[in-house]
Amino acid sequence: MLRNKRFEVQSRRKTLQSEIFQHPNCTLHLNRPQNRLPLRPFHASSTIIYKTTDHNLIQLAIDIGNTRTKAALFNGGTLLHKAAWEELTTAALEQLAYNQKIENAILSTTAKVPKQVEAYLREKFFYVRLGSDTPLPIAVHYQTPLTLGKDRIAAAAGAFSLYPNENALIIDAGTCITMDLINSEGTFLGGNISPGVEMRLKAMHHFTSNLPLVIPRTFGNGLRTVDWQTADWLGDSTESAVRNGGELGALLEVTAFMERCRRGFKPLRVIFTGGDADFFVKNIKTKIFAHSNLVLIGLNKILQHNVNIFKQGKSGK
Repeated sequence: MLRNKRFEVQSRRKTLQSEIFQHPNCTLHLNRPQNRLPLRPFHASSTIIYKTTDHNLIQLAIDIGNTRTKAALFNGGTLLHKAAWEELTTAALEQLAYNQKIENAILSTTAKVPKQVEAYLREKFFYVRLGSDTPLPIAVHYQTPLTLGKDRIAAAAGAFSLYPNENALIIDAGTCITMDLINSEGTFLGGNISPGVEMRLKAMHHFTSNLPLVIPRTFGNGLRTVDWQTADWLGDSTESAVRNGGELGALLEVTAFMERCRRGFKPLRVIFTGGDADFFVKNIKTKIFAHSNLVLIGLNKILQHNVNIFKQGKSGK
Protein backbone atom coordinates (compact mmCIF):
# COMPACT_ATOMS: atom_id res chain seq x y z
CA MET A 1 0.00 0.00 0.00
CA LEU A 2 2.88 2.34 0.87
CA ARG A 3 4.56 1.50 -2.43
CA ASN A 4 1.40 2.42 -4.37
CA LYS A 5 1.20 5.74 -2.53
CA ARG A 6 4.81 6.57 -3.46
CA PHE A 7 4.09 5.73 -7.06
CA GLU A 8 1.11 8.11 -7.09
CA VAL A 9 3.21 10.95 -5.65
CA GLN A 10 6.01 10.36 -8.18
CA SER A 11 3.53 10.27 -11.04
CA ARG A 12 1.95 13.50 -9.86
CA ARG A 13 5.35 15.18 -9.82
CA LYS A 14 6.09 14.03 -13.35
CA THR A 15 2.91 15.67 -14.66
CA LEU A 16 4.10 19.09 -13.48
CA GLN A 17 6.51 21.02 -15.63
CA SER A 18 7.66 24.60 -16.00
CA GLU A 19 6.47 25.97 -19.32
CA ILE A 20 7.11 29.17 -21.22
CA PHE A 21 4.49 30.36 -23.69
CA GLN A 22 6.05 32.83 -26.08
CA HIS A 23 4.26 35.49 -28.05
CA PRO A 24 5.81 38.26 -30.18
CA ASN A 25 5.00 40.73 -27.42
CA CYS A 26 4.57 38.79 -24.22
CA THR A 27 5.77 35.71 -22.36
CA LEU A 28 3.91 33.66 -19.79
CA HIS A 29 5.76 31.63 -17.15
CA LEU A 30 3.89 29.14 -14.99
CA ASN A 31 3.84 25.68 -13.53
CA ARG A 32 0.82 23.56 -14.43
CA PRO A 33 -0.21 19.93 -15.01
CA GLN A 34 0.48 18.64 -18.54
CA ASN A 35 -3.10 17.57 -19.08
CA ARG A 36 -4.47 21.12 -18.80
CA LEU A 37 -4.89 23.36 -21.79
CA PRO A 38 -2.27 26.13 -22.01
CA LEU A 39 -3.35 29.59 -20.98
CA ARG A 40 -3.72 32.08 -23.80
CA PRO A 41 -1.33 35.01 -23.27
CA PHE A 42 -2.94 38.43 -23.23
CA HIS A 43 -2.09 40.29 -26.44
CA ALA A 44 -0.68 43.78 -26.48
CA SER A 45 2.07 45.17 -28.65
CA SER A 46 3.61 46.98 -25.68
CA THR A 47 6.07 44.81 -23.77
CA ILE A 48 4.45 42.67 -21.09
CA ILE A 49 5.92 39.70 -19.21
CA TYR A 50 3.46 37.57 -17.26
CA LYS A 51 4.08 35.56 -14.10
CA THR A 52 1.15 33.90 -12.37
CA THR A 53 0.42 34.57 -8.72
CA ASP A 54 -2.17 33.51 -6.21
CA HIS A 55 -1.57 36.21 -3.62
CA ASN A 56 -1.72 39.96 -3.34
CA LEU A 57 1.93 40.96 -3.55
CA ILE A 58 3.87 44.16 -4.09
CA GLN A 59 4.00 46.14 -7.33
CA LEU A 60 6.94 48.14 -8.66
CA ALA A 61 6.46 51.35 -10.69
CA ILE A 62 9.43 52.98 -12.47
CA ASP A 63 9.41 56.38 -14.16
CA ILE A 64 12.53 57.32 -16.17
CA GLY A 65 12.36 61.06 -16.77
CA ASN A 66 14.56 63.64 -18.44
CA THR A 67 16.87 64.18 -15.46
CA ARG A 68 16.41 61.22 -13.10
CA THR A 69 14.66 57.94 -12.46
CA LYS A 70 12.00 57.53 -9.79
CA ALA A 71 10.54 54.29 -8.50
CA ALA A 72 7.99 53.25 -5.91
CA LEU A 73 6.70 50.08 -4.29
CA PHE A 74 2.95 49.68 -3.84
CA ASN A 75 0.75 47.24 -1.97
CA GLY A 76 -2.54 47.63 -3.76
CA GLY A 77 -3.06 51.39 -3.89
CA THR A 78 -0.82 52.12 -0.91
CA LEU A 79 2.63 53.57 -1.58
CA LEU A 80 5.15 51.78 0.62
CA HIS A 81 8.54 53.13 -0.43
CA LYS A 82 10.14 55.53 -2.94
CA ALA A 83 13.60 55.77 -4.47
CA ALA A 84 15.33 58.03 -7.00
CA TRP A 85 18.54 57.69 -8.98
CA GLU A 86 20.49 59.67 -11.53
CA GLU A 87 20.84 56.47 -13.56
CA LEU A 88 18.83 53.26 -13.43
CA THR A 89 20.93 50.11 -12.94
CA THR A 90 20.23 46.48 -12.19
CA ALA A 91 22.07 46.85 -8.89
CA ALA A 92 19.77 49.70 -7.85
CA LEU A 93 16.69 47.62 -8.66
CA GLU A 94 18.05 44.60 -6.82
CA GLN A 95 18.66 46.74 -3.76
CA LEU A 96 15.14 48.17 -3.95
CA ALA A 97 13.64 44.71 -4.38
CA TYR A 98 15.72 43.11 -1.63
CA ASN A 99 13.52 41.24 0.85
CA GLN A 100 10.39 42.47 -0.96
CA LYS A 101 7.78 40.14 -2.48
CA ILE A 102 7.47 42.05 -5.74
CA GLU A 103 5.33 40.28 -8.32
CA ASN A 104 4.47 42.94 -10.91
CA ALA A 105 6.43 45.82 -12.47
CA ILE A 106 5.78 48.66 -14.90
CA LEU A 107 8.26 50.98 -16.57
CA SER A 108 7.65 54.32 -18.29
CA THR A 109 10.53 56.05 -20.00
CA THR A 110 11.43 59.00 -22.20
CA ALA A 111 14.92 57.57 -22.72
CA LYS A 112 16.58 54.32 -23.79
CA VAL A 113 16.49 51.59 -21.15
CA PRO A 114 19.72 49.65 -20.50
CA LYS A 115 19.39 46.13 -21.90
CA GLN A 116 20.43 44.48 -18.65
CA VAL A 117 17.77 46.44 -16.72
CA GLU A 118 14.98 45.38 -19.03
CA ALA A 119 16.25 41.80 -19.02
CA TYR A 120 16.09 41.82 -15.22
CA LEU A 121 12.50 43.12 -15.24
CA ARG A 122 11.44 40.60 -17.86
CA GLU A 123 12.91 37.72 -15.94
CA LYS A 124 11.73 38.58 -12.45
CA PHE A 125 8.25 40.05 -12.75
CA PHE A 126 4.98 40.38 -14.57
CA TYR A 127 6.34 43.27 -16.59
CA VAL A 128 4.61 46.06 -18.51
CA ARG A 129 6.64 48.46 -20.64
CA LEU A 130 4.20 51.35 -21.05
CA GLY A 131 3.54 52.05 -24.72
CA SER A 132 1.04 53.79 -26.94
CA ASP A 133 -1.17 50.71 -27.11
CA THR A 134 -0.89 49.50 -23.52
CA PRO A 135 -4.41 48.92 -22.14
CA LEU A 136 -5.35 51.85 -19.90
CA PRO A 137 -7.89 52.40 -17.11
CA ILE A 138 -8.85 55.70 -18.78
CA ALA A 139 -9.97 56.64 -22.28
CA VAL A 140 -7.76 58.79 -24.50
CA HIS A 141 -9.06 61.37 -26.97
CA TYR A 142 -5.89 62.44 -28.75
CA GLN A 143 -5.13 62.67 -32.45
CA THR A 144 -1.51 61.48 -32.18
CA PRO A 145 -1.42 58.77 -29.48
CA LEU A 146 1.95 57.49 -30.70
CA THR A 147 3.59 60.77 -29.66
CA LEU A 148 1.64 61.29 -26.43
CA GLY A 149 4.04 61.46 -23.49
CA LYS A 150 3.81 58.45 -21.20
CA ASP A 151 4.24 60.64 -18.13
CA ARG A 152 1.23 62.70 -19.21
CA ILE A 153 -0.94 59.58 -19.49
CA ALA A 154 0.34 58.20 -16.19
CA ALA A 155 -0.37 61.49 -14.40
CA ALA A 156 -3.91 61.55 -15.82
CA ALA A 157 -4.47 57.95 -14.70
CA GLY A 158 -3.16 58.88 -11.27
CA ALA A 159 -5.49 61.88 -11.02
CA PHE A 160 -8.53 59.82 -11.99
CA SER A 161 -7.52 57.12 -9.52
CA LEU A 162 -7.27 59.62 -6.66
CA TYR A 163 -10.29 61.72 -7.67
CA PRO A 164 -12.70 59.54 -9.69
CA ASN A 165 -15.67 61.15 -11.40
CA GLU A 166 -14.10 64.62 -11.19
CA ASN A 167 -12.83 66.99 -13.85
CA ALA A 168 -9.11 67.47 -13.24
CA LEU A 169 -6.40 69.70 -14.65
CA ILE A 170 -2.98 68.10 -14.16
CA ILE A 171 -0.03 70.49 -14.26
CA ASP A 172 3.32 68.71 -14.30
CA ALA A 173 5.98 71.37 -13.73
CA GLY A 174 9.35 69.95 -14.64
CA THR A 175 11.77 70.44 -17.52
CA CYS A 176 8.63 71.30 -19.48
CA ILE A 177 5.27 72.34 -18.07
CA THR A 178 2.45 70.09 -19.25
CA MET A 179 -1.15 71.11 -18.57
CA ASP A 180 -3.62 68.31 -19.30
CA LEU A 181 -7.33 67.77 -18.79
CA ILE A 182 -9.17 64.61 -17.85
CA ASN A 183 -12.94 64.87 -17.53
CA SER A 184 -15.26 63.37 -14.95
CA GLU A 185 -15.98 60.40 -17.23
CA GLY A 186 -12.31 59.40 -17.24
CA THR A 187 -11.39 60.64 -20.73
CA PHE A 188 -8.04 62.29 -21.34
CA LEU A 189 -8.77 65.31 -23.54
CA GLY A 190 -5.25 66.61 -24.18
CA GLY A 191 -3.55 69.80 -23.11
CA ASN A 192 -0.61 72.12 -23.67
CA ILE A 193 3.17 71.90 -23.33
CA SER A 194 5.37 74.88 -22.44
CA PRO A 195 9.00 75.37 -21.44
CA GLY A 196 9.67 74.99 -17.73
CA VAL A 197 11.03 77.87 -15.63
CA GLU A 198 14.67 76.80 -15.87
CA MET A 199 14.38 76.08 -19.59
CA ARG A 200 12.99 79.57 -20.19
CA LEU A 201 15.88 81.21 -18.37
CA LYS A 202 18.49 79.08 -20.12
CA ALA A 203 16.91 79.62 -23.54
CA MET A 204 17.03 83.42 -23.23
CA HIS A 205 20.75 83.23 -22.45
CA HIS A 206 21.52 80.59 -25.10
CA PHE A 207 19.66 82.16 -28.03
CA THR A 208 20.80 85.77 -27.48
CA SER A 209 24.17 87.45 -27.46
CA ASN A 210 23.89 89.65 -24.38
CA LEU A 211 21.26 88.32 -21.98
CA PRO A 212 22.80 86.78 -18.83
CA LEU A 213 22.17 83.30 -17.51
CA VAL A 214 19.88 83.96 -14.55
CA ILE A 215 19.49 81.51 -11.72
CA PRO A 216 15.96 81.15 -10.26
CA ARG A 217 15.61 82.90 -6.90
CA THR A 218 15.14 80.93 -3.70
CA PHE A 219 12.94 81.47 -0.66
CA GLY A 220 13.13 79.94 2.81
CA ASN A 221 13.53 76.20 2.49
CA GLY A 222 14.32 76.47 -1.20
CA LEU A 223 10.90 77.45 -2.59
CA ARG A 224 11.07 80.26 -5.10
CA THR A 225 8.55 83.06 -4.64
CA VAL A 226 7.52 85.99 -6.82
CA ASP A 227 5.83 88.97 -5.16
CA TRP A 228 4.08 89.92 -8.38
CA GLN A 229 1.27 91.75 -6.60
CA THR A 230 3.69 94.58 -5.70
CA ALA A 231 7.01 95.82 -7.03
CA ASP A 232 8.49 92.48 -8.14
CA TRP A 233 6.27 92.27 -11.18
CA LEU A 234 8.28 94.94 -13.01
CA GLY A 235 11.95 94.20 -13.65
CA ASP A 236 14.25 97.13 -12.80
CA SER A 237 17.44 95.50 -14.11
CA THR A 238 18.30 93.14 -16.95
CA GLU A 239 18.67 90.29 -14.50
CA SER A 240 15.32 90.89 -12.81
CA ALA A 241 13.64 91.43 -16.19
CA VAL A 242 14.93 88.07 -17.45
CA ARG A 243 14.00 86.37 -14.18
CA ASN A 244 10.48 87.77 -14.33
CA GLY A 245 10.18 86.61 -17.92
CA GLY A 246 11.01 83.09 -16.82
CA GLU A 247 9.31 82.85 -13.46
CA LEU A 248 6.50 85.36 -13.60
CA GLY A 249 5.83 84.51 -17.24
CA ALA A 250 5.33 80.86 -16.34
CA LEU A 251 3.10 81.76 -13.39
CA LEU A 252 0.85 84.02 -15.44
CA GLU A 253 0.60 81.49 -18.25
CA VAL A 254 -0.37 78.67 -15.91
CA THR A 255 -2.83 80.87 -13.99
CA ALA A 256 -4.52 82.03 -17.18
CA PHE A 257 -4.81 78.45 -18.43
CA MET A 258 -6.33 77.37 -15.13
CA GLU A 259 -8.98 80.09 -15.40
CA ARG A 260 -9.76 79.15 -19.00
CA CYS A 261 -10.24 75.51 -18.03
CA ARG A 262 -12.45 76.44 -15.08
CA ARG A 263 -14.82 78.22 -17.46
CA GLY A 264 -15.29 75.06 -19.51
CA PHE A 265 -15.15 72.39 -16.81
CA LYS A 266 -17.05 72.97 -13.57
CA PRO A 267 -16.16 72.02 -10.94
CA LEU A 268 -12.45 71.55 -11.70
CA ARG A 269 -9.76 70.10 -9.47
CA VAL A 270 -6.27 71.44 -10.20
CA ILE A 271 -3.37 69.15 -9.32
CA PHE A 272 0.31 70.11 -9.47
CA THR A 273 3.16 67.64 -9.65
CA GLY A 274 6.77 67.65 -10.83
CA GLY A 275 10.01 69.16 -9.58
CA ASP A 276 8.82 72.79 -9.73
CA ALA A 277 5.35 72.11 -8.32
CA ASP A 278 6.19 73.81 -5.01
CA PHE A 279 7.07 77.04 -6.81
CA PHE A 280 3.60 77.24 -8.36
CA VAL A 281 1.80 76.10 -5.22
CA LYS A 282 3.58 78.80 -3.21
CA ASN A 283 2.74 81.56 -5.66
CA ILE A 284 -0.77 80.70 -6.90
CA LYS A 285 -3.41 81.83 -4.43
CA THR A 286 -6.43 79.91 -5.73
CA LYS A 287 -7.41 76.46 -4.46
CA ILE A 288 -5.02 73.88 -5.87
CA PHE A 289 -3.56 70.52 -4.83
CA ALA A 290 0.03 69.25 -4.95
CA HIS A 291 0.89 65.58 -5.38
CA SER A 292 4.54 64.67 -5.90
CA ASN A 293 3.78 60.99 -6.56
CA LEU A 294 1.04 61.42 -9.14
CA VAL A 295 2.88 59.78 -12.06
CA LEU A 296 3.97 56.80 -9.96
CA ILE A 297 0.42 56.36 -8.65
CA GLY A 298 -0.85 56.41 -12.22
CA LEU A 299 1.72 53.86 -13.33
CA ASN A 300 0.65 51.58 -10.50
CA LYS A 301 -2.98 51.97 -11.56
CA ILE A 302 -2.13 51.11 -15.18
CA LEU A 303 -0.16 48.09 -14.04
CA GLN A 304 -3.02 46.81 -11.90
CA HIS A 305 -5.38 47.30 -14.84
CA ASN A 306 -3.19 45.05 -17.00
CA VAL A 307 -2.86 42.48 -14.20
CA ASN A 308 -6.65 42.34 -13.94
CA ILE A 309 -7.05 41.89 -17.70
CA PHE A 310 -4.64 38.99 -17.63
CA LYS A 311 -6.37 37.36 -14.67
CA GLN A 312 -9.73 37.66 -16.44
CA GLY A 313 -8.25 36.01 -19.52
CA LYS A 314 -6.74 33.30 -17.37
CA SER A 315 -10.08 32.51 -15.75
CA GLY A 316 -11.87 32.52 -19.13
CA LYS A 317 -14.14 35.46 -18.29
